[in-house]
Amino acid sequence: MKLRAPLGYIALGLALAVAVGLAIGASWGHQPGSSLARVVNLVPIPQPGDLLNGRATVAIVVDPELRPTAGEASSLREFLYMGGRLIVIGSGAGVNELLRSLNSNITVAEGVVVNPTINAGTPLAPLATFRNFTIALFNASPLELGPGAEPLIEVPPNSRILVNGTLEGNGSYVVAAYQQVGAGKLIVISDPYIASGGLLSQADNSNALKLLINSTDAYLVEFLWLSPPLQVFAQETLHFVRSLEGQALVALLLTAVVVLYHARPPTAEEVEDEVDALLRLHPDWDREKLIEIARERSLPDGQSDEG
Repeated sequence: MKLRAPLGYIALGLALAVAVGLAIGASWGHQPGSSLARVVNLVPIPQPGDLLNGRATVAIVVDPELRPTAGEASSLREFLYMGGRLIVIGSGAGVNELLRSLNSNITVAEGVVVNPTINAGTPLAPLATFRNFTIALFNASPLELGPGAEPLIEVPPNSRILVNGTLEGNGSYVVAAYQQVGAGKLIVISDPYIASGGLLSQADNSNALKLLINSTDAYLVEFLWLSPPLQVFAQETLHFVRSLEGQALVALLLTAVVVLYHARPPTAEEVEDEVDALLRLHPDWDREKLIEIARERSLPDGQSDEG
């Protein structure tokens, strides 16, 4: 018995369902700050007004991508003035945009802090200390502090700054700082990876962040991300396709497409083209009869041309 089109549809549908399910599951599990949220039980805040509900005492922003609107910046400033603690983690342009909107005197400078000797296996991962904790960094940038800003974490004195492939400077650099804002406190940590699963498990990072947060009413700010599910969905889909499982699934998808294409009923135009090709070889054959036969052969078993 010939393989019919419904089997192709079923194979294609199953493969697509598996691919989409895996990619969506991966994307929601890898949003900025999701690893930290699991460690300290952060509650997501999708709207700025949620900060001012009277419960939140700590709000965390990880790697912000969007410049806050006037309303969002106003909510964040009000949260700080009311005594909240806002922890900003990251080093991209979005961090400086956010800090400027908060009238902060802390700025993320250019470059990445490296240390040739005091590190976690590579100069790009310098070690620092905070209280009694050892902090493992990766891709931390130096911070510039203005009036009212105080250092919180500094790297060892023999550190340098990697800027566009060139090593500059030689000394100790601030990678985390704080500033009083009204009754609250703004904390900036210039390493976007410290909130990721890879670095949270290194050295004393997890315990140090728990100490900084130190609240059962801590919230993860989501409204400064650029469509995080879609962005990470694309990244995770690419990673999955590159894996062995992904390649096997792609092969199944392609096979299903081929089966579907060849098993589908031909269109009327395709039937006529096939008949015309036969008539060029056998001009004496009956064209209408050939079309009728071709259509009957294309129908699934048990069906007639009348349905």
